[in-house]
Amino acid sequence: MTNLILVFTEAINHRGTVNVKTQYEDFSILHGVRISKDNITGTIKIYNTTIGGDHYKELSSEEYLYFEKYGWELGVCHIRLANYRRKIFKVNSNIQSMMNKKKFSDKKYHEYKRSREKYMGLYADTLHKLYKQIK
Repeated sequence: MTNLILVFTEAINHRGTVNVKTQYEDFSILHGVRISKDNITGTIKIYNTTIGGDHYKELSSEEYLYFEKYGWELGVCHIRLANYRRKIFKVNSNIQSMMNKKKFSDKKYHEYKRSREKYMGLYADTLHKLYKQIK
């Protein structure tokens, strides 16, 4: 819990993070990762906002440990990389299923290809940023 308090403090003070304070909770969001502190219980939770639709998915215990060990910024990079891998896998699956259909849409194929290139570029940029921060 102590490490999560440090992570929460780091998130609030991070330059790119959006901070919101309400009567019931304080939270910060950066690149699809939300960390919130309940003002009544003091409980701190971290969510991945790109998964789960209307209800954000709380991180796994392994992901919590990553945040506790490496901090807010590197933890956010770690989650972003996982999100990009998931999106690239989904686009690749869409391309494969489209290629197996009898009706092949050239327009849709190029749309998927552009989407995959975009996510691969974002993945590479985030990975590069992560390597720079580790060194």
